[in-house]
Amino acid sequence: MIAGPLAPSFRTPLRRWWATVPACAHGSGGPVMMMGALLLVGMFFFFGVAPPQAFAQTPTDAPFAVRGAPLDEALQRLARQADIDLAYPSALVEGRTAFCRTRRSAAEARLTCLLRGTGVDYVRSSGGTYVLFERRRRAPQHGRLTGTVVDAATGEPLPRATVLLADASTGTTTNEGGQFQFGRVLSGTHRLVVTYVGYATQVDSIVVAPDARRRLRIALSPQPVSSEPLVVKGLQQRLPSDSLGRAVVSADPLARLAGSGTPGVLRRAGRELGTTTHGPLARLHVQGGSSGEHVLRLDGVPVRNPVSLGGFFSAFSPLALDRLTVHKAGYEASQGSYTAGVLTATHDVGRADERLAVTADPISANGRADVQWTTDQGRTGGAMVAARGSAWPLYQAGTLEHLLGTWTAPDPALTSFWLSGTDGPTAVQAQRHRTDARFSDLHAAVRWPLGAFHTLSVSGYRADNRLEAALSSRLATDDGAATLAAQDEYLWRNTALQARHTWTASERLSTALQAYGSWHTSQYRYGLRSSAGAAGPLQLPTSVLGDSPKERNRVAEGGLTAEVDYSPRADLRVEGALEGQYIDGAFRLENRFTGPVVHGTRAWQWSGHLQATASLGVGTTLTGGTRLTHVPVRNQTYAEPRLSLRHDWAEGPLGGGAFRLAGGLYRQFVTQASVTSAEPTSVLPDLQFWLPLDASVAPPRAYHGAASVLLLPSTAWSLRLEAYYKRHPRLHHVDYPRLIAAAGSEAGTPRRVSRQSALLGEGEGRTYGLDATLRRRTGRVTGQLSAGWGTAQRRYEERFDARWVSAPWEEPVRLATQARVRLADGLQVRGQWESVWGRSWALRRIYYDYVGPAGGGGLERSSLNAPGTDVLAPYHRLDLGLQGERTWRGVTVAAQLTLANALGRANPFDASLRRGAGTTTRQPRTLPGRRLVGVLSLRY
Repeated sequence: MIAGPLAPSFRTPLRRWWATVPACAHGSGGPVMMMGALLLVGMFFFFGVAPPQAFAQTPTDAPFAVRGAPLDEALQRLARQADIDLAYPSALVEGRTAFCRTRRSAAEARLTCLLRGTGVDYVRSSGGTYVLFERRRRAPQHGRLTGTVVDAATGEPLPRATVLLADASTGTTTNEGGQFQFGRVLSGTHRLVVTYVGYATQVDSIVVAPDARRRLRIALSPQPVSSEPLVVKGLQQRLPSDSLGRAVVSADPLARLAGSGTPGVLRRAGRELGTTTHGPLARLHVQGGSSGEHVLRLDGVPVRNPVSLGGFFSAFSPLALDRLTVHKAGYEASQGSYTAGVLTATHDVGRADERLAVTADPISANGRADVQWTTDQGRTGGAMVAARGSAWPLYQAGTLEHLLGTWTAPDPALTSFWLSGTDGPTAVQAQRHRTDARFSDLHAAVRWPLGAFHTLSVSGYRADNRLEAALSSRLATDDGAATLAAQDEYLWRNTALQARHTWTASERLSTALQAYGSWHTSQYRYGLRSSAGAAGPLQLPTSVLGDSPKERNRVAEGGLTAEVDYSPRADLRVEGALEGQYIDGAFRLENRFTGPVVHGTRAWQWSGHLQATASLGVGTTLTGGTRLTHVPVRNQTYAEPRLSLRHDWAEGPLGGGAFRLAGGLYRQFVTQASVTSAEPTSVLPDLQFWLPLDASVAPPRAYHGAASVLLLPSTAWSLRLEAYYKRHPRLHHVDYPRLIAAAGSEAGTPRRVSRQSALLGEGEGRTYGLDATLRRRTGRVTGQLSAGWGTAQRRYEERFDARWVSAPWEEPVRLATQARVRLADGLQVRGQWESVWGRSWALRRIYYDYVGPAGGGGLERSSLNAPGTDVLAPYHRLDLGLQGERTWRGVTVAAQLTLANALGRANPFDASLRRGAGTTTRQPRTLPGRRLVGVLSLRY
């Protein structure tokens, strides 16, 4: 048989002559047009990761590129495109794969490039036909196997998927571009097993030809895990140790209704092993660290102030996210520099199985639209837009109204600081309040395939939040009745943009270049007015704010990152990156204790990392690396070496399992601090600000040690243990005594602070604990029991007599259990129990941070000087839920009904003090009680 264009008079005889050959192949290979793309960093609607394609057809004067295409197909297209004749039997090229990159336009040059490494050669006959034959030489015994693992629905590469050659007892994981490679594989047939969290396992037989490269594109079908817990516990579906030290929250749990009445991204993450959400704001803490000791990145962009207002407000629209990963103690050098951990969230782009999704709950309404397309070259692109808004203008949810009303209730003891001529109220006789809570966010992302080797992803995020409260209270004081009117207003906004270009340079090398920008602004105003007497009904205040001072915070940052991922051989992977980052932060703080304080810092930071992952044998992996960060304002470069060892085994006395040991040095170069609100009726308990380090303070430093064990005695049972220890020789915190003392010497005068050492104090910390999770999963029933014990201690040089005290967010003993029972197809019932014992710092933070350093205000100082002895009552909560789902003519309707806090417990989150006749009593503030909430969603 002949492949290629022949004159009609010769085509038929030649076909008859070659009729003895079983088959032939012909084709044309088009060169790939490498077109540069203008990266629009400010563009809001583009993000993408496209699957690498094996072959692209482009004009003949462009570079010629073939990556992992079947040799038969490549030869056919080359024949048509280059106008040449090829003759060969089909058995000659069967199972062979072509890899070629050349800028030479000559047909023979491209044919030579295509056949290189395939074991096939050619000769040209006198008639101009190229005849292919097998190269006569001793057949080698090994070949190479490379490929890409992608999502079957979206075409998005899947990083860290596990690829096993079962019969060869070897395996590897994909890189960030979803690529894997085995350098030397014994030729012949192999059993390939590919697994990934949240996807169906794929098993296939492949043939590796001698002295040839076999290129694969493996598409895994999503298999969401709809049961609790929110982490996809897919360790049985991939190398178990690969997920130790981190927790992955997939899209389905992120979008699931929470007990607060709306899905909450950070609230979901707080249910995981080693992570907690503390207090009414539900701020996240990673293994005993403060909320300022980790960072949250969306598509690689740092997002400051990811608010989770008691689980009612959320940092992001849950429908927009693909997954959230929590990197815990001993995390790798590639993840960054923070002393507690790193959270990474990624957008979910271009779902192929649905075009539109809408959900509604008592707090918010959410919507998402998807579009996906395929180019002429067969490449897949996709785009997504997701929007969310609060339902407050239409419906004021009772749970949120209760929580805001509880927060704004006046503190009986603290109000004396604002009422002149009295020792303070003894009781609140009557109260009226009005609150307004509104939020909205918008996500947009696109995946844009630029070519066979280039992809562009651009995404954007914008969130606006507003909290307002007006309060009027009638107070009974020692000097008679008084009326207190208060208003506060809190506004904040987040914006994040990024553009990322990835280039697959070869089967072993990939690179990425990302530019990003992130902006956060917030503003807080508070007004208070008191008057004697209590005549007439209470009226809500309308003009208390007036010209009241504003507290402001802003942080803007941008950067450029270049990454390289190279695998010189199958058992070694090397990663490296360089980043330049500019940060500009400023804030204004003003209250009656500190007076007006203004500070701003702007600085460049330069960082990079180098990390290597090596296989030490079957089941054993060693990862080592270091980060280097140069801080120009201090003219110093800081190193952070890190090391981890993982081992997996398939059989043992207790079945299969894995363990991980990790540790290293961790620093932090962006200060995130919380300033406690000083007002007796404030709607938020604290305000946050972010600053790059200046020359007056050294970066915080921590040493991590972590050990994790996973036991898999059967397919239904698993036991996971995590132990960690963190030593913090240097920590930063707000120095309240210094701020208060400085305000006393310059009362009423705006004070510009030029050095951060005037704001921040240094201290020490130590955190250690043990967490365990026992899980059973069968076809109908899934259950989990989690227990955690931990200690988080801090030492403040300027407070509490420089003693070690419990951290304000410490939860020493935590117990949780979750269960799900499938009653029928599409119908299931859920239950969740959570208990916490030993929470300290029981009083409102204003007592410890302002009242104590200011002299106690007539209160007993023994308690204020030992917050670790102020213990709250235990926290207990039971949630029960029913979930159903039905699909009709392509439309899926899902409903969920949850009875939150089914036992109706009044769980306290802090307490105020009330002074009576020579005594002081506590008045606890509680979280909402029993409530019934529901959510309805439509997907098309």
